[in-house]
Amino acid sequence: MVHNVKENNQILAIKIVDRLRAPKDFQEKFLPRELKYWPIMKHPNLVRLYYYFEEARRVFLVLEHVENGNALRYIQRHHSVRESVARRWIYQIVDAVRYMHDLDIAHRDLKLENLLLDKDYNIKICDFGFVKSNPMKELSRTYCGSKSYAAPEILQGRPYEPKKADVWAIGVIMFIFVTGRMPFDETKGTKHILREQELLAFPWSKTLSDECKDLILTILAFDFTSRPTVSQVGIHKWLANKNQEKYDPEESTSILEHGNKYNEECSSLPRGGPNETTSRTK
Repeated sequence: MVHNVKENNQILAIKIVDRLRAPKDFQEKFLPRELKYWPIMKHPNLVRLYYYFEEARRVFLVLEHVENGNALRYIQRHHSVRESVARRWIYQIVDAVRYMHDLDIAHRDLKLENLLLDKDYNIKICDFGFVKSNPMKELSRTYCGSKSYAAPEILQGRPYEPKKADVWAIGVIMFIFVTGRMPFDETKGTKHILREQELLAFPWSKTLSDECKDLILTILAFDFTSRPTVSQVGIHKWLANKNQEKYDPEESTSILEHGNKYNEECSSLPRGGPNETTSRTK
């Protein structure tokens, strides 16, 4: 639950976590991580957590107020964005995620709902409940986030590199920005999704540049060992001149065909596949 308040003539957002309603694993594992790492992260494209406090059963997080909703609602309302606007937004996401990765922190839940838009329609990443600090570069065994944005290795139930999973999610987000639709059809089951992820046989629009298509295909490498790091994404030629164009309310061209049908937040990573169950791990 999020409320807006005014303090010292500044509008702030307050996120309230009710300990009586929040799941036990969230309180014991994910909320402590959010409270530990969010306050130390300071980047223009990350929502700021100024401070937090507890009263009785509730935890209050005092946040930067971001005016223009999230990117999912924007895409649903205005459809896809011009490639030049997508370039600017992707650069902002990449720069913020690169900052996090340089701190050895992976977000693990990058999706349109967690991309807020400020008064100038700049990206602000929010929701750090599933972050993971990984200074030892260990593979993760916990599935966090949404199936629509999940990398192949996660859907296969294999241990995964959290930073490379973040990069995959950026590729999905970029595809949605420039096409107005989800890249994979989740309605046909995990095996079908994995097949589509391996083939990457997209019906490209003739208006998309070769550089744009090349970056999407490069990011969506099925084998995570071949997938670029976020720093490598940041130097791709498509991201040159990323500041040349700002938000334009008339930039929409197509419609979001598939909503975010899945939001399986932090269920355990199964050994045999996403439809099996196993004990929760790190």
